Amino acid sequence: MTDPAANLRTRRKLPHHSVVLAGIATALSLMGDQAMYVILPTCYETLLTPISFTAPLAWTLSPALQVGILLSANRWIRMVTNHLAEWLVHHFHPTLLFVGMLGLGALTTASYGVWPFFWVLLIARGGWGLCWSIIRQVGIMTAVDASSRENAAAMVGFYNGLARFGSVVAMLIGGWLFDSVGWRMCFWIIAGVTAMGMFPAAIARRKINHHESEFRLQRDMAVPRGTLWPLLICGFVLGSAGAGVIASTMGKILKDGFGDALTIGQMTIRVATVTGIFLAGRHAINTFGGPALGALADRMGHRRSIYVFFGLGVLILVVMLGLSFFITQPAVMLVLLTLTVLFFSCCTLLSVTMNAEASRCGSKAYARYVSAEDGGSAAGPLLGWALVGASGHPAVPFACALGFFLVGVVVAFGRLARHVKAIPDA
Repeated sequence: MTDPAANLRTRRKLPHHSVVLAGIATALSLMGDQAMYVILPTCYETLLTPISFTAPLAWTLSPALQVGILLSANRWIRMVTNHLAEWLVHHFHPTLLFVGMLGLGALTTASYGVWPFFWVLLIARGGWGLCWSIIRQVGIMTAVDASSRENAAAMVGFYNGLARFGSVVAMLIGGWLFDSVGWRMCFWIIAGVTAMGMFPAAIARRKINHHESEFRLQRDMAVPRGTLWPLLICGFVLGSAGAGVIASTMGKILKDGFGDALTIGQMTIRVATVTGIFLAGRHAINTFGGPALGALADRMGHRRSIYVFFGLGVLILVVMLGLSFFITQPAVMLVLLTLTVLFFSCCTLLSVTMNAEASRCGSKAYARYVSAEDGGSAAGPLLGWALVGASGHPAVPFACALGFFLVGVVVAFGRLARHVKAIPDA
């Protein structure tokens, strides 16, 4: 008997440009959001004012706390909108959703410049969370429909790499653009660039039949009972440790090591600039290393990749935790930064692999997985900074990330690999 899924892949030899165009559109959509992470923390004291509440309890929402809320609001809203996105993709044509959400995303970015007030920014950040849920859902859907079982992780890595290039560009030029033209014009320019993504989005899926999409057909695919929750736990671990704790506290880590500025020869670079460059480098790993790391996971096998790189991540964090007690020594700090790059590389490979595994289970399972990862990326900074505020020691972020990764190792070695083995081939 002929395998229907195999026939579907044979009938549909997708051109590589489907993933390329979807990745470019997604990259352009991210620029306003990522620029906010660089710009808002540098000017919030002049932009935002304290907000006082009188009932039921008298308290004041400080500008600093407003920044934390605004930067994480889009992640919290995605806990709900990821599932809404899955339902919308199942019931409406994905191209229309893709183009529409890029347009709405451009409008939310433009609104940052028109009304730079906390409540308006909060609503706009929530709107962006909805946009990103749908953009990501359609983008991964395109990557899955353009791949086979043998190259799924490579295609997802290729898409993620292109998409995160928008983060690299936004973090590198966002601060410069703000310094050059000011808050309002900066976000208006970025909004115009984001709107340009509607054009590649409109043609990215033109050779994919919506009704024959494997990602869509697998929406209600039967996944062996008890095999999905390990994937969700590990997704939460990755979001909380990598994108959460380590990335959000990088500025403090660098300041503890270098002080307010880093001197290289006759040149002095402020620590905020160094932080922006380093965080852009983190996304550059996704951009330039994602496809290669995804291909490596395909060659090694997803089960073995999960074992090896969760274990390697734990070893790296153990060494980083030890070095953090000597962070004021320049040589130690440089080694620590090198290990941080290696840790982000492990996170990238694990994320690409588990994105591919979740997408093999269909759109509903994928929505659950990215919600778990978003939950981790939202909770990680809150927990990390709460612990940093309580102790102030530079070892705290590494100890917190290590705790998360140890949970991931236990789940990966105990149950996650069984999940990968149990999923039927897509």
